Amino acid sequence: MKKHFKIILAALLLCVAEEIYAQPIAGGDDHSLFRCSSGQIVGYGNDSSGELGDGTNSPTSPAQVSGLSEITDVSADGSHSLFLKSDGTAWSCGDNRHGELGDGTHVDRHSPVQVSGLSGIIAVSAGWGHSLFLKMTAPCGRADGIFMANLATEALLVQTPRCR
Repeated sequence: MKKHFKIILAALLLCVAEEIYAQPIAGGDDHSLFRCSSGQIVGYGNDSSGELGDGTNSPTSPAQVSGLSEITDVSADGSHSLFLKSDGTAWSCGDNRHGELGDGTHVDRHSPVQVSGLSGIIAVSAGWGHSLFLKMTAPCGRADGIFMANLATEALLVQTPRCR
């Protein structure tokens, strides 16, 4: 509890220094992500695999996620983070030993990389060693596919019932 309070306090101080406020939006095992009122995403905590997305792998004071704007959804778990942009593309950073970043490799990424082969994504969810991406494909406006990345060589489409 004390550790998480320090993480929240540090991110709030970063945003206060810039005269903006922070809202916690996602947390992994030892890292947290915050959205500042300016729209920037700030990470704080463990960064040993690059899960903060600031281009490094060393825990420091709160750091801005590099190279992303117009983020509409964020998820974190374990040692990786996922970001959804308003254009429907998914981005990821951090631990990639199970291929959870969805970039076709097993290489950890310290800055966000675009998830390969996906567009039209409406939600992201990070789990331990895997990532889920919800895609809108049904003509009546319902989501009907969940893509899962946990193997570096493929993304799996899990069909959900079609709307009538």
